[in-house]
Amino acid sequence: MKNIGILGGMSPESTIEYYNILIEESKKKLEDKKIPEIIIYNLNFQEFYNYMKNDEYEKASKLLSNKINKLEKAGADFSLIASNTPHLLLDQIKQKTSLPIIDIVETTALKAKKEDYNHLGLLGTRFTIKKDFYTKGLKQKNLEVTTPREEQIDYINKKIFNEFVQGKPPQKTLNRFQKIVKEMKKENQIDAIILGCTELPLYLNEKNLKTPTLDTTTLHAKRAIKKAIKT
Repeated sequence: MKNIGILGGMSPESTIEYYNILIEESKKKLEDKKIPEIIIYNLNFQEFYNYMKNDEYEKASKLLSNKINKLEKAGADFSLIASNTPHLLLDQIKQKTSLPIIDIVETTALKAKKEDYNHLGLLGTRFTIKKDFYTKGLKQKNLEVTTPREEQIDYINKKIFNEFVQGKPPQKTLNRFQKIVKEMKKENQIDAIILGCTELPLYLNEKNLKTPTLDTTTLHAKRAIKKAIKT
């Protein structure tokens, strides 16, 4: 069985969710008390956020790759970056580390194809929505992508960093997210919504959004378990 490395801290709340899902999936698929070794490196979120906010992507990729290298030294056989936004830097990170990394965008696209979804709506940070790494990855799988309007992107980004990451989005924020999704569905023939920020599935789901969702946290963690136990 392979050892799983998690680069977490972006945010701590979603890192905890990754760990919980990995444990629960292990219990479902493996014998009692047989769980893969899991190594977590919880980095300084503020340092990463400052680099991203200032468009210092080289410094951000170097920070993340250094931490992934530490996971490898600690015994990880492969790794997960427990956040969507840092996958913007995935190609740069791969140039600086030899440890295999499970791509969250590819994972999401594979699930969409399996569910026969063709047109997806994308929610996430401004980095995730406006940079082309997500839409490009999905379009490579022949998936159509719709993003929120500009003013909605500003709202979503602000609320993710000021409320979701802090673990305390009020109900009025959740109501506004539900309204945004409703408007996206009305204006476009969307099959499902990508919860493209690992904090979003902690508070948003198919039930309260009233539409199929792709929970990137759960999909990413489940793929890691499959890889860990594959012989």
